[in-house]
Amino acid sequence: KSRKQSEDIANEFMVNFPGISVYRSYDSPYYKVSVGDFRTRDNAFKLYNQLQKDYPKAFIVAEWVNFPPLE
Repeated sequence: KSRKQSEDIANEFMVNFPGISVYRSYDSPYYKVSVGDFRTRDNAFKLYNQLQKDYPKAFIVAEWVNFPPLE
């Protein structure tokens, strides 16, 4: 059940936020959906604020990311 649920959440996110990377992983016994590649916690926090309405259980985690190009 949780595998399907993580797939649904990832697909829904890709539709609602095109252009933001989505990653799914399995860390027994949980399937996790991670989104975004941010250089700073402040940048991640901007998206986090947008997500709170639709994804109230979302939280920011430090992980290895694919760094976006510098602008």
